Amino acid sequence: ETLDDEDTRRGNPKPASVRPPKSSGPAALIGEVIAGKYKLNAVLGAGGMGTVYDGEHVQLGRPVAVKVLIRTPTTSGANAEKRFLKEARSAGSLAHPNICQVFDFGTTPNGASYLVMEKLTGETLGQRLSRTRKLPIAEAVSITLQLLDGLGAAHEQNILHRDVKPENVFLATLPGSGEMVPGPTVK
Repeated sequence: ETLDDEDTRRGNPKPASVRPPKSSGPAALIGEVIAGKYKLNAVLGAGGMGTVYDGEHVQLGRPVAVKVLIRTPTTSGANAEKRFLKEARSAGSLAHPNICQVFDFGTTPNGASYLVMEKLTGETLGQRLSRTRKLPIAEAVSITLQLLDGLGAAHEQNILHRDVKPENVFLATLPGSGEMVPGPTVK
């Protein structure tokens, strides 16, 4: 049952099920707490499959990155959901210094799939190349060897990363130990 505009003008608000959403797009989730644990603070980036948020585990005070599957004509179906959750399970099963750790995954009350990853500081290889145009040979070799080490660990577990490109390789800055590639980011 819905209320008409006359009821709304009289001070009887429409039920939540018939109200329009407060806003749409990635910014709409900022400030939300997912699963009672993960507060979304800001948008870090968006890709073809999802939006990545700067988040915090509210009980632990631990910084995290939360990727939420976005709804588009190509990502709305059951296959996209299955692929996203399979990606979360696969990435979560890997423990390697050159692979971004996945801590948790699930579905929000409104049906959007999400995964929770370690929050890294640094930049993507794509960002670095845009800034520097080319890398010194020693740096390129170091990045390549670390990337191959992470991919090798994934392949040993029969996990194939299907989207290796500079934008999906994160160059993490680690306190006291310089820079490290935690492998292709979960995409």
